[in-house]
Amino acid sequence: LKALPGCQGSLGLACDVREEAQIRAAAAAAGDVDVLVNCAGITKRLPAEVFPLEDFDRIQATNARGAWSASQHFGSQMLQRGHGCIINIDSFVTSSMLKHVLPYSMSKASVQALTKGLALEWG
Repeated sequence: LKALPGCQGSLGLACDVREEAQIRAAAAAAGDVDVLVNCAGITKRLPAEVFPLEDFDRIQATNARGAWSASQHFGSQMLQRGHGCIINIDSFVTSSMLKHVLPYSMSKASVQALTKGLALEWG
């Protein structure tokens, strides 16, 4: 866990979002967080019929599960305090498809669904 320089009053924490333990540690180390920005994203360009499952899983774990886990850990703290904001970065490819990035598009569509679902649940 490494604090990154940022704007006054902000804190950037670097962690591997595929690892829930690192997210949990980041949430504990950060203390009271008012704003969480989920912006992790990776991709690989290959046709769907030859896309390796390992790469598919890595993309989903980073882009979708990482946002889910960070939202859970930081969001639960925000709910306890009664305030906070989560900003999830998805992609235009959730509505305008590009060739050879289908797993990325799927993962970012998951982030879009996460945003809508948490807005409904946590309002």
